[in-house]
Amino acid sequence: MTGETPLLVSPRRFRNLWQSYRVFPDRVELACWLVLHTFVIAADAVETVEALPATLSLESFKNPRRCVFRSSLKLDLSDFFPHVLLRRTSGLFRNLRFTPDDPGAFAAAIEKIKRAPARKPASLEPR
Repeated sequence: MTGETPLLVSPRRFRNLWQSYRVFPDRVELACWLVLHTFVIAADAVETVEALPATLSLESFKNPRRCVFRSSLKLDLSDFFPHVLLRRTSGLFRNLRFTPDDPGAFAAAIEKIKRAPARKPASLEPR
């Protein structure tokens, strides 16, 4: 979008289907070629974020309530690898699941920008 440098970029790998996920100081960008869309989520639109283990495992079949298959848009192979669950405050799909390179660090970076004070747009800042 802008010439800003991201705080964190997840490298493209097989497990995230070579998609790009980036954290900026004021937003999260999830470029998803599967749906031909880049999800741009403002920091204040993030309700919760958490790093989760792989959902499809023997344990999930023993206890089906632990496994959440519905109401989430999975952007990649998040069922098979540790991933991030990002809940938005609004939108058609409020729950997004995706697999960055390091889910714990990615979730922590999103939490950090979520708690940071809101920044003024560059056009409104005094010169």
